[in-house]
Amino acid sequence: MKIISDKHINILRPHAITIGKFDGLHLGHMALIKKTIDYAERLNIPSMVFTFHPSPISVLTGIPFEPLLSEEQKIGILAEMGIDILINYPFDRSFANIPPKAFMTLLFEGLGCRALTIGEGLRFGKNRQGECSALVEAGKKYGAIVEIVKIIKLDGEPISSSRIRQAIADNNIPLAERLLGRPIYAPA
Repeated sequence: MKIISDKHINILRPHAITIGKFDGLHLGHMALIKKTIDYAERLNIPSMVFTFHPSPISVLTGIPFEPLLSEEQKIGILAEMGIDILINYPFDRSFANIPPKAFMTLLFEGLGCRALTIGEGLRFGKNRQGECSALVEAGKKYGAIVEIVKIIKLDGEPISSSRIRQAIADNNIPLAERLLGRPIYAPA
């Protein structure tokens, strides 16, 4: 798996991409990644996970953010799944203020997105102004497939990193592991 941690990305080859923070790589994240790999195989193009480093939460709030997985653990899981490229985009205040249209240009032109798999709650761009519907419209403009994946639930509640954190805080390790779809990793 190739790892890119640079702001100046211009990849002309088409890709199947998914976007997110992917903190913990829980069952919801895994569904997005698996669909991305499926599109990559179907279209015979590389698969890509586009995420951010450091966490947008820590940059925007100034509060240190402790991810559920170390960077090494995340890389290991993504490589094992068969992702071809991981972009750890440098997130800073400047990038936090990027207009949604500029972010879509980066995705579809700069990264050659031909298939995009996103979670239904995805918001992007300055003040989280960008919505999934804008990505669908951009996909039509660029001739790309855009699939919005519904939030996955377990026991009637959405699977989320915050729910996993709460389960760990409550010492409910069995629930946390069910939400992750695997054992909790020891710190690296």
